[in-house]
Amino acid sequence: MTIELYTCSFPRHYSQHHLSITVDKLPKISQEKIKRFHYLEDAYRSALGETLVLHLLEKKYGATVRKGIRKEITEYGKPYFPQYPLFHYNQSHAGEWVACGLYHQEIGVDVECIQPIDKNILKSCFTSSERSFIFHADDSDAAACQVWSMKESYVKAEGRGLFLPVDSFEVLPTGEGYFMVQQKSDTGRDQEAYGCSYPLQEGYQLSVCALGAVRSDFPSTVIFQDIEHIC
Repeated sequence: MTIELYTCSFPRHYSQHHLSITVDKLPKISQEKIKRFHYLEDAYRSALGETLVLHLLEKKYGATVRKGIRKEITEYGKPYFPQYPLFHYNQSHAGEWVACGLYHQEIGVDVECIQPIDKNILKSCFTSSERSFIFHADDSDAAACQVWSMKESYVKAEGRGLFLPVDSFEVLPTGEGYFMVQQKSDTGRDQEAYGCSYPLQEGYQLSVCALGAVRSDFPSTVIFQDIEHIC
């Protein structure tokens, strides 16, 4: 099964009224999360991500899924829909972009804005091989963002959140935007996963990692969804 990747862009004009209408259509647990945001922009971005997920769920299972839909959270904080156990998804948002990935196994997606390298993070969170890749890249800031985004997507796919330190595994580039993730397991055997990064518009990076996926499972393109359509 091929991984599906979807994005939509943040609207230029939005309001508290529009946010309220959007939030009212979401599961209760999503509504409670969104209400905790202090800034309208952050709340609306989160609501848009949750709406994109429900839109894709409806595409797969029919237009009536929102009726009585339940959303729950694992002990590590990963959301899922108990009525649809085969619907593995993950969503992310940053700046002007919201993204969601679908797969038949656990998947992680991360969107990042490219920013100057933070030397403290580089030293504490990246392995020597990752630092070497970054420093030898034509654009070190973009390369650092690419590796960080890939690490975040693996953490999200693995499903343990902050219980999985980002320096406990290594992201290794294999060419053309593809990466292999290696992590030492408790048995001493390396656990491997694969990921791929995609440039969005200038200044943004999208990464996806899926457990059990092979290189051919990653799509060549990302599908753009019109915000008016999904809302």
